Amino acid sequence: MAEDEENTSVDEPAEAHDHDHDDHDHAEHGDHGHDEEIHMPPNSWWPMVTAIGIAIGLVGILFLDLPFIIAIGVIVMVGGIVMWVVDARKEYQELH
Repeated sequence: MAEDEENTSVDEPAEAHDHDHDDHDHAEHGDHGHDEEIHMPPNSWWPMVTAIGIAIGLVGILFLDLPFIIAIGVIVMVGGIVMWVVDARKEYQELH
């Protein structure tokens, strides 16, 4: 048992073992995706508008108890969600 502990090298880097594993992964899965471009959606203000609408509605519910503030928050939130979906659908149709 003591001989096994002496034979193991503490100074051996972990990458030495991972290198063999990486080669196996590439051989098994192929080199898919190297020629494909990753599509990232454009920046959008609609998620922030939606969050602001939620915040306004919550302030109206929790602190002010004013129905018109709650209504403004709900309108802003729903408008943000609708416009977010419209933009996402438009972008999806442009891609396909």
